[in-house]
Amino acid sequence: MSVVQSDCSVQCSVHVRGKRATSCRALTTRPTGAIPVRMARSDLEIANDFVRRWGALSKQRRARRGGEIPVAALQAAALSHPDFALRRFCLFLLDHYASDVSWNVFRLALRDPVASVREAALHGLSCERCRTEDLCVADVVTDLIDILGSESNAEVRHRAVAALARFLDRDGRAREAIAHTASHDLDSAIRLVAQTVADQGRPHVRRRKAALRDAQRQRRSRHFSCGSFSGPTEPVS
Repeated sequence: MSVVQSDCSVQCSVHVRGKRATSCRALTTRPTGAIPVRMARSDLEIANDFVRRWGALSKQRRARRGGEIPVAALQAAALSHPDFALRRFCLFLLDHYASDVSWNVFRLALRDPVASVREAALHGLSCERCRTEDLCVADVVTDLIDILGSESNAEVRHRAVAALARFLDRDGRAREAIAHTASHDLDSAIRLVAQTVADQGRPHVRRRKAALRDAQRQRRSRHFSCGSFSGPTEPVS
C-alpha cells in the first residue's frame, strides 16, 4: 500500500538536528486511488441554504415544494441557529408544512431569548389550521397558562390570551386562567382583553395596538368620571 500526502496541512513545530522548523505538512495515510470522503453538511448549513432558495421562489412554486422541506434540519435550526430571524422563519415553515411532527420543537422554542421567536413558537404550538392530527388540548392549555404566568414580554402574553381564548369550551382551565389574567396582569391592555373574553365568553381578542387604544380610552373615561380631567388630551391614533 503506497502512501499519499493529504491535501490538508497544519502548522506545527518540530526540531530537526537541533534547529526549529516553523511549519511542515502533516502526513496521513490512505490507499492510493481511494475516493476522498466528503464531509456531511450540518443541519444549520442545510437550513441556511434551503431558506435562501425558498426566498427566491414564487408563491406557486413554494406551494408545490412545501412537501420537500428538510424537516430535521429546520427543526435543529429553529432551536440553535445564531440568527434569530432564521430561527423564527424556520418555525414559520414548520408551522405551515410540518406542524404535526414539530410539536416538541415549538414547546422548546418557547424558551428562546428573543420575544418574536417565542411568538412564532406560540403560534405553531396552538394553531390548528395547518394540522392533520388532533391537537393535544390539555398540553397546549398547560403551556399557554405557563406563558401567562412567566412571560416578561407583553406582546407574547397578549397572544397567549388570544390563543387560550380558543379553548374556552374545551378546557375549563382556560377560562380560569383568563379570568385571573384580567385581574392580575401588569399590562392594562391585556387585562382589558382578558376581561372582555371572560365576560363575553367569545374567542375573539382585539389585536395589540387596538387593545392599547382601548385601554387608553378607558383610562381617560375614568379620569372624566372622577373629575380629575384638567385639560385637552392627545387624540388616539
